[in-house]
Amino acid sequence: MEREISSRKKGAEIEAAVTRYLAKNGYAIIETNYFSNFGEIDIIAKEKKTLVFVEVKAKSRESGMNPLEAITPKKMRRIIQSAKEYMMMKNISRVYVRFDVAGVITSGGMPEKIEIIKDAFQDGAL
Repeated sequence: MEREISSRKKGAEIEAAVTRYLAKNGYAIIETNYFSNFGEIDIIAKEKKTLVFVEVKAKSRESGMNPLEAITPKKMRRIIQSAKEYMMMKNISRVYVRFDVAGVITSGGMPEKIEIIKDAFQDGAL
């Protein structure tokens, strides 16, 4: 139980660091941790005229794994379904939409490097 709380807290800290990073780099943050019937979208933002749905994935430097490898086709589908639900619930249409991934390398549980992959996947690609 304690490990789960610690893990959840670290995840929240990593997502907060990514949110700050995006804001410093021209994204207007709209919402974080949006829950739908299909799952969660970590960050919803706007970059210029584009609505951006951001998935945050973190891996420790010690693991040697690329955080971007953790996003499966199933996860992509859930994010896309959640994005469609979000847009329907908020009555958003006729906007450019993009799915970005924030890959975070951590050291000691803290973000060490953040890499944003713009347009990491698309609705039609699945």
